Amino acid sequence: MVQGNLRQFELDFPLIKERAQLENAPFDDTPNCPPADQPSEKRETTSAEQAQDPQLTHTITDMKVKFTDLERELVQLRELFSHQLRKEEVHIPSTELSRLRPDREQDQAELSRLRTEIRVLQQHQESHIAALSTLTEEVKELREEQKLQDRGRLLPGQLESHPDHKQDAGSPTQNHHDQETSPT
Repeated sequence: MVQGNLRQFELDFPLIKERAQLENAPFDDTPNCPPADQPSEKRETTSAEQAQDPQLTHTITDMKVKFTDLERELVQLRELFSHQLRKEEVHIPSTELSRLRPDREQDQAELSRLRTEIRVLQQHQESHIAALSTLTEEVKELREEQKLQDRGRLLPGQLESHPDHKQDAGSPTQNHHDQETSPT
């Protein structure tokens, strides 16, 4: 539709231009043309020329109508083009969102699975810590029992000569080593 109107105008334009040149030709060749610095007289002459030639008036009116139609079509095309661009701009993100939704759902499922695994690992850690503290207490109790048994086996005279009883006997590690190697 737009191109049909434009083609019609293109076909009419040379004819309109030719008519306008023919109408203006006798006035341009006359030596009595008003100077360019007097626009009011030229306006009067133009009005007088238009009054003399109804065909020229009709041609000018036709041109104005066609230019107005072309301007309307141009505005419509701009609106249509901008609407299409907005539509495509909206379509592209919605397509991208559709593509990303399954990824998001997979990521959420993975996150849920990892949280469950973390809870299980924390429970294991807590049970291991409890077992470790129980073992630590048992080791302390066994050491205490060992010390009491060692003291009970020693006679009061031997207690003073025992390496654990001496305060300047050295490190506890060496004292423990000495106990193991001594034949008492």
